[in-house]
Amino acid sequence: YDNNKPVKRKHANVKFIPGLNGSEAPFGEVEIEEIYAPDAFVSYIEKNAEDFCTEDYALLMLKRPVGLETGYFGLHVAEKHILEKKTVSIVGYPGDKVAGKEGVFEPWGEKNKITGINYARCVIQYHLNAASGQNGTGVVYEDDKGQHYVIGVHLVGNGRENTACWITKERFDQMYAWIKNPRRQRQEQVLEALLDDIIAQQVQKGKTDPDSATKLRDLGIAWGSLGNYEKKKDLLTRALEIFEKHYGADHPETGVALTYLANAWGSLGFHEKRKDLLHQAVEINEKHFGKDHPQTSITLTHLGSAYGSVGKYQKEQECLARALEIQEKYYGKGHIETAATLDGLGNAYGDLGDYETKKNLLTRSLEIKEKHYGADHPEIAITLSGLGNAWGDLGNYEKQRDLLSRALEIHEKHCGKDHPQTGNTLNGLGNAYGSLGDYEKQKELMTRALAINEKHYGKEHPQTSTTLNGLGNAYGSLGDYEKQKDYLTLALEIDERYYGKGHPKTAIKLAGVGNAWGALGNYEKQKDYLSQALMIFEKHLAEITCNGLGNAWGALGNYEKQKDYLTYALEIFEKHYGKDHIDSAITLTNLGNAWGYLGNNEKKKDLLTRALDIKAKHYGKRHPETCITLTNLGFAWGSLGNYEKQKDFLLYALEINEKHYGSDHPQTGVILDGLGVAYGALGKFDKQRDLLIRALDIFEKRYGKDHPETAITLTNLGNAWGDLGDYEKQKNTLLRALEIKEKRYGKDHMETAITLTNLSKAWGKLGEIDKKKECLRRAQEIQAKSAGQRQNTQGQVQYSQGQTVPTEGTK
Repeated sequence: YDNNKPVKRKHANVKFIPGLNGSEAPFGEVEIEEIYAPDAFVSYIEKNAEDFCTEDYALLMLKRPVGLETGYFGLHVAEKHILEKKTVSIVGYPGDKVAGKEGVFEPWGEKNKITGINYARCVIQYHLNAASGQNGTGVVYEDDKGQHYVIGVHLVGNGRENTACWITKERFDQMYAWIKNPRRQRQEQVLEALLDDIIAQQVQKGKTDPDSATKLRDLGIAWGSLGNYEKKKDLLTRALEIFEKHYGADHPETGVALTYLANAWGSLGFHEKRKDLLHQAVEINEKHFGKDHPQTSITLTHLGSAYGSVGKYQKEQECLARALEIQEKYYGKGHIETAATLDGLGNAYGDLGDYETKKNLLTRSLEIKEKHYGADHPEIAITLSGLGNAWGDLGNYEKQRDLLSRALEIHEKHCGKDHPQTGNTLNGLGNAYGSLGDYEKQKELMTRALAINEKHYGKEHPQTSTTLNGLGNAYGSLGDYEKQKDYLTLALEIDERYYGKGHPKTAIKLAGVGNAWGALGNYEKQKDYLSQALMIFEKHLAEITCNGLGNAWGALGNYEKQKDYLTYALEIFEKHYGKDHIDSAITLTNLGNAWGYLGNNEKKKDLLTRALDIKAKHYGKRHPETCITLTNLGFAWGSLGNYEKQKDFLLYALEINEKHYGSDHPQTGVILDGLGVAYGALGKFDKQRDLLIRALDIFEKRYGKDHPETAITLTNLGNAWGDLGDYEKQKNTLLRALEIKEKRYGKDHMETAITLTNLSKAWGKLGEIDKKKECLRRAQEIQAKSAGQRQNTQGQVQYSQGQTVPTEGTK
């Protein structure tokens, strides 16, 4: 402790290592967040060698609750009658026991009775053989129930006479006030006091004093660690102005300040500004240090990250590759300094869709970090998270789940269960469970992650947006499209503010929200959102694949463009990953459905058969993702007139779907609808009717009685009543369907024409020839206007969200 550096504002390098014995630290080192000491100690000036401060105690605020592992003593205000002649003990590290043994620490303890209490100075005296190195240890006593309490802090020893700071009510209240004071408030008070010191220094030495600029820079960084990026930016701007005036615009100190300021702007969402400032910093470092200096590589790493934030993933990769080359040349390929850049470069390759290279680079980073830190260090967990997600990008979700579970265990142990790193890992782990089809687990983990991210980053941070997106899709997978839409809309609003309305990540969120509206039957809103997404996708073809673009066109009904983009996407996937990769299977499924909408059901069947083989091999034959392709393939066989095969595929899909999601899930309704139509085509009209009634019940409960999905099933059910000869029920059911379709699609939509055609048959059977003719006339007019659009009474084929909605993991 330095009397010139008050503890409440600055302190030396203090380490907290519970249970240290020799060179063994069974609980590791615990980081200290803050240190508090009484004002009387902070301002104390020693008068002579025998003098000491009776307020010589401090409170250390730890970053993790290590007491959960070590156990706790109580803190107790003990009155005089309790303390008199009470036996107390201290445990510490007496220096005389390890004389000459540098770096060795041995804990020793001793017991004896209290000999006196000095009320004037509020200290306790006792006879113990203490030595230098034991000051600051707790003075412990045991009560009648065998509970141990700290009742003082060991201060000094004089021969065998020792003195402790007695924990009186006043001292206890002081410590309680430090603890009770909200963490954020405590930290802000410390930083505000530091700013006062800097201002006072500038009054003495002038406003352009470079030492004050350094302190302003460090203070800005501290505010940034609290999430106050506006203050960080303002303080760093002040620091930069001083550095430029004192050293010049191209000095290394100016370059460092530019780097910090750039990242502050980035944290506020101004990524172009960040990128421009980092370009200046790189130029300064290259001029001063050289193009292959480590300092240049550090700034290149930040510049690469900035390019990634503005969607320029190729530039991101180039900057990080340069940085890695410099570091490997300077430090060596196995040096710890290269590990962080390997992480960043791996993620850049992931942004470009090269997940194999991402995996390889992160594997290298993990090997370096494990050698340097050991197997359970927080830095290990960071790389494990990235590596797990790389395996997920490659379709190995079991590996992704296992690596992220390991990362979560490390983060919870070292950082705590509500730390932001824990939140990030929960987010990735939730996605892994979602990819494995466990959407309830995905929802549970994402909900935990969201609470952490909102608390730490705030409700408008991109990390919060990522979690909202994942949580929304989890709800969508569980059939709750209203919640999906709400969560995805919140995520979109964050991304628009943070990245800008023309960024590829914003486009991905727009497509997600659009398809959520589509799932709710609001196709006008779906069209609006997808049209906005398409405009952005078209501008960023260098940064995304054509998969998301094709699906967006398909959702807007342009199946020709959907087919063309998905064909191109399939060529890329097959060339890059191989013909049996899971990404190829997803594209095959969407491409098959595009061909089906264009009327080529033979092509649809062939592509879906290929997709089914890959999915069955990758996920297993009874996985929900496999079930999606089974369902689509069943519809393809029905479109080709093979209703027996349609029935067989859909029965198998129904069994999987009901087991995985339950009997009232919307996807179950889709399968029941198609299965009913298949039974009808096979002449089993009672079975057809029963299945369609079940499907209708699901859709009415999930979507409401006027939803388009409800109308499609009503159309099919009307036909079933007609097949059973109940034309009155057929007519009434089809009139309900027609009312919904005209309201939702419009009076000249092909879906409206389908119901009009079927209704004309019902009117004919009931002898209402004029009404029959009117329905047929309207249907034919619509068909003439809409040549080439799909004509399908089996209902809409459903996709999984991972196939129709471009997600952040699929560029």
